[in-house]
Amino acid sequence: MNDLFAEIIKLKGFAEKVFYGDVFGDDDIYEREFLILLNELSEEDLKEFYAVYPAHYEQYFTEQLKTLKPYEQSEIISAQNIIKKILADNPAGVEKMKIQREKDQTRIREYRELLKAGSEYSISDQDLKIPPPPMQKPLPPYPILIELPTDYKAAISNSNILDCINNRKSRRKFTEEPLTLTELAWLLWSTQGVHKIVRDTVSLRTVPSGGARHPFETYIIINHVESLEPGIYRYLPLDHKLLYIKSEPDLKDKMTKFAVGQKFVGHCAVCFIWTAIPYRMEWRYNLHAKKDILIEAGHVCQNLYLACESINAGTCGIAAYDQKPIDEFIEVDGENEMTVYLAPVGKYL
Repeated sequence: MNDLFAEIIKLKGFAEKVFYGDVFGDDDIYEREFLILLNELSEEDLKEFYAVYPAHYEQYFTEQLKTLKPYEQSEIISAQNIIKKILADNPAGVEKMKIQREKDQTRIREYRELLKAGSEYSISDQDLKIPPPPMQKPLPPYPILIELPTDYKAAISNSNILDCINNRKSRRKFTEEPLTLTELAWLLWSTQGVHKIVRDTVSLRTVPSGGARHPFETYIIINHVESLEPGIYRYLPLDHKLLYIKSEPDLKDKMTKFAVGQKFVGHCAVCFIWTAIPYRMEWRYNLHAKKDILIEAGHVCQNLYLACESINAGTCGIAAYDQKPIDEFIEVDGENEMTVYLAPVGKYL
């Protein structure tokens, strides 16, 4: 196995090309697996990894072989042959894979229930005339607040909605160029900005939300923004201000680790982290709240995509992250508030 493992390590340079999009393009969705494979796993873990994912990679390699240049095809074929040999040498792992897949299929069928609207009636706290939860998390004692600009025209270089939609794509390569404070303010307002407050309990915002419940809080990890120190902040949509939470050493490395090795999540100008406070939605919709929350995360992130295009920046929605560590990092409890979505942002080449 040692010689075989050495052969895999030789593929490291090729896999890094994959990770950075140089071979398969910026939208390749398997970059994370390659990075984990080559930089994180032990020899035994590596054997199990390939035992669990053979069909996944067989299909992947087959598709890529149709489009790759000849010299790239040979490297892929080499990797494919290595995988086949590992599988042949590891029958116990393959059997373990089959058992695990049966368990996974059962869980998948259970998770599909989330996609259904459901028809069962349930009494909500709104029905019981219980007051709604706050539209925004309260401030800590002695908060440090940063006023945000509102003259967004100064930041927008492309106001043509057709161009923004047409150019929209997931972008994973960012420069070191900082965002301006106005650009950041525009992105924050585009994703959670408030148009109007109704009856002191309902906020109408730049994104749709069932019952105008708006279950999200926006945390931002700042690396490169003009006039702001690197650190963790929270957006206050009702005030259009930033709340400074704390500075943190090694921000880039930590965010990369939390995002299971996806370097561009750490190496960006700003990383948006959206958390959900489920009770805001449960207060009205009770059992059906979970589906609304996850649908609405997509509304928010798509607005970010389009707003980024308008300032010649890019983003990429991320659902692959380590839940507990990132919740602890931004100081939420993981029960009444939890991370549901990430989106790194930066200027792109």
